[in-house]
Amino acid sequence: MEVPLKVSDHMAKIGPRLPEKYSPLKLDGKANQAYLFPVPEAMATELLALLNVDIDQLGDWQDEVSVKQIKEDNNIGETVRAQLINARVGQGIYRKSVSDIEKSCRVTGTSEPKFLIASHIKPWAKSTNDERLDGNNGLMLAPHIDRLFDRGYISFEDDGRLVVSSQLPEAVRLKWDIVQKISNVPFSAAQVYYLNYHRDVLLRK
Repeated sequence: MEVPLKVSDHMAKIGPRLPEKYSPLKLDGKANQAYLFPVPEAMATELLALLNVDIDQLGDWQDEVSVKQIKEDNNIGETVRAQLINARVGQGIYRKSVSDIEKSCRVTGTSEPKFLIASHIKPWAKSTNDERLDGNNGLMLAPHIDRLFDRGYISFEDDGRLVVSSQLPEAVRLKWDIVQKISNVPFSAAQVYYLNYHRDVLLRK
């Protein structure tokens, strides 16, 4: 880092997020002497915040990690491996499977494919390999709508109506004009399965 972080000055925030076993840090902020330690997600999030790192900008790095894990997974056949890698980098069978079901953005009405993102409803990281490639686990969304959906600021009812989280800042809603511009179309039962997860787990309450 260009500006080093003295962790001992921030243990009031970091301390409660240390793992109970094999912690990389002592409660006074000094390092435990060993080679490698696991860093829990909550601790990593706190450290990134203290370092002023925008977590939302880590997507490219996360994609690289996901692809590496797929390549090293010996339980996946070569055909499925190629499909998963292509899906993760925004190409191939997954995008086609989604676009065969969803022809346009359900908020803006945009239908030109090059301006749409094939967005997972149930996140890639939480999905099985079958779910990752399932076209029903996806929506074709305009980029700014994809970002709101991915971060849980919006979702959809089973009948296709837009749901806007109360945590979406009003200024953003107005400037981005987050209004459903096309008639709502009900989702299929297969899509509703994934939407239930999105509303229950991801939608900010």
